[in-house]
Amino acid sequence: MTDWAFLLLMASGLYSVLIIVGGLGIFDYIGQNITGWTGLALFTHWPFWAALPMLYLLRSFFSYWLHRIQHSQWFWPLHKTHHAAREFTTLNYLRAHPIELAWQTLAHTIALAAIGFPTDTIILFEVLANTQQFLNHSNATVLAPFEKLGIVTPAGHRVHHGFDERFHHRNFGELLNIWDRLFGTYVAPPRDIHRLVVGVPEGRVPYNSDGLVRALWAQSIEWCGAVRNLCACAFARTSESP
Repeated sequence: MTDWAFLLLMASGLYSVLIIVGGLGIFDYIGQNITGWTGLALFTHWPFWAALPMLYLLRSFFSYWLHRIQHSQWFWPLHKTHHAAREFTTLNYLRAHPIELAWQTLAHTIALAAIGFPTDTIILFEVLANTQQFLNHSNATVLAPFEKLGIVTPAGHRVHHGFDERFHHRNFGELLNIWDRLFGTYVAPPRDIHRLVVGVPEGRVPYNSDGLVRALWAQSIEWCGAVRNLCACAFARTSESP
C-alpha cells in the first residue's frame, strides 16, 4: 500500500514540474548574473550517437557519488525511505522522500545543464535511465550475467537493498557498476539472491504505513534532528580545537 501511495504521489506530476523548472531556473539565473558564465557546453554540438553514451557514462559517475552522499549520516534518514520496502518490486523505484527527491533532482538538473548536452539526447537518456531503474528494482534475476559487463542488474541492486546494514554501503551504482568496482564498493550478487531479505529496521519512525503523509512528516522530523545533532557535534569539535 505504501508503494501504491508513492505511485499516486508521483503521478500528480507536481514534483517533476517544480523541480525541473526550479533547476533550470537556478542555472539560468547563474548564467545571467555571473559574468562570463555560460556553462561548459562540452557536448552541446556533439552528434546524437556520440553524446548519448557520454551522457550515460558521466551521469552514472555523478549518480554514484550522489548515492554515496545519500547514505551518509547527513542524508540517510531521508534515503532510508527508499530502502524501507519489505518486498522488492518495480514500484520500489518510486519510493523517495520529497525532500530527498527535490535536492537529488535539482543536483542532476543543474549538473546536466552546466556540462551541456543536446536536448534530444537528455530526453532519450532520461527515458532509458528511468526504464533501467524500474527494471533494476524488479525480480528479473536472470539478467545477473550482465553484471560482468559493468551494467547494474536487478540482482546486483537487490544486494544494495539487503536488510543487513553492511549491504547498504555496497553497489551504489544505479546504471553502471564500473564505479563500484573502481572504488571498492562492489559485491557480486550470490546465486540465491532471491532469498536475500530486503528492508531496514524501522524503530519508532514509520516507513511502511498507510498514513503516508504522517509517515513522511515523522521522517522529516527525524532527519532534522539528525542534522541538528551532527551540526552540534561539529561545532563542539571546532570549539575544542586550540
